[in-house]
Amino acid sequence: MIGVFDSGIGGLTVMRELLRELPECGFVYLGDTARVPYGPKGPETIRRYSREGAELLLTRGAKLLVVACNTMSAVAAEDLRAAFPNIPIVEVVTPAVAAAVAATRSGRIGVIGTRATIASGVYEREIRSRGTVTVTMPVTLSGDVERQQRAVTMQRSPKRASLPSPDALEVFKQACPLLVPLVEEGWLDHAVTRTVVGEYLAPLHAAQVDTLILGCTHYPLLEPLIAAAMGEGVTIVNPARAVAREVRDRLERDTALASACRGTSRGFHFTDTTPHTTRLASEWLGIPVTLERVAVP
Repeated sequence: MIGVFDSGIGGLTVMRELLRELPECGFVYLGDTARVPYGPKGPETIRRYSREGAELLLTRGAKLLVVACNTMSAVAAEDLRAAFPNIPIVEVVTPAVAAAVAATRSGRIGVIGTRATIASGVYEREIRSRGTVTVTMPVTLSGDVERQQRAVTMQRSPKRASLPSPDALEVFKQACPLLVPLVEEGWLDHAVTRTVVGEYLAPLHAAQVDTLILGCTHYPLLEPLIAAAMGEGVTIVNPARAVAREVRDRLERDTALASACRGTSRGFHFTDTTPHTTRLASEWLGIPVTLERVAVP
């Protein structure tokens, strides 16, 4: 069985891709909706919450853990690997960055996410490990093209040899704090959402990025609006798809793990539930689901 853990309901986009990619596997999902959001909390609290969630999933039979949350991936992934050394752990950042670096032709990569994720620097750190990086962050929501820019130079990695010219990668970051509440309101194709998406993405469009990482697990639900705002020729990197492919690759390399993850069980556990949460879960997954309320720890 595969365990999928998020601070709330956004990780269901990862669950959806996993169900499509690995229909032969059993899954147990945990959304810590009673303690969401994790972003404003301190690192030690996030690590503790993450360990508690992982322990619950392991008691439910998980043999592989998917950290379907950018905040947990940034703050707690290494702590989880240290706490559970015998459990394979897949987080959302590394697969998404690998997909973006492979996809970019110009070396200009955009990243959108919550304020906490953008401020954490997790995506540029991972991209930086692949070469020389310039990070550019728009100052305002309104599309003001003035930017604060800092160049971070690291020793060139051999992995960079296959990347396109220019030699350096350039990362353009944009925090999009209004998108999560709009998604959770169910306004996936609302005029207000289209306007907000357009405002947030205008600086990235002006910067001529050719690859855009959706740095929040809620954002794949807005992928059609985001793709339309960015225009043709921009590759949208959906981290949920990248994670599902990474899990598939791991299972193909480890037949014993694949056998341990095989099954038909589908469990959806939340630390707090409402009729609205149940409706969104069913809509996002495209199947009727029953949510079980659980206590963590």
